[in-house]
Amino acid sequence: MPRRQSIDLAYMRHGNPFPIGSKIGNVVVSGAIHCYDEKLGQTPEGPEEQAAAMFTNVRNFMAAAGGTTEDIIKVRLLVKEPQYSAYLNKEWVKMFPEEDSRPTRKIDFPNQLHGGFFAAEIYALLDQ
Repeated sequence: MPRRQSIDLAYMRHGNPFPIGSKIGNVVVSGAIHCYDEKLGQTPEGPEEQAAAMFTNVRNFMAAAGGTTEDIIKVRLLVKEPQYSAYLNKEWVKMFPEEDSRPTRKIDFPNQLHGGFFAAEIYALLDQ
């Protein structure tokens, strides 16, 4: 069995030769987790719906990695433009309701963001 395990979500396959994330031992790191909504079969139109879909995908990614959102230690959020950042806070507090037990987060505004208003990169440490 290889040391590194690829982590993918079947409904978010992108056709490129790399997975959404990887796991070595109990360390999990993702690439960009986008706003695709599995139930809709597409990316929702509005920023509020896209934020909700992205956080659902984060939950699903962590489950596929063998963990939960409680294992996340850092989230890097990619946001299309600064005015859309506020939509993330509602979903952030839902996912991480305990103020004294939230992961750190960093928001960046890249020049290009494919397929929506947001994407997330996850860094997590699973229980052994």
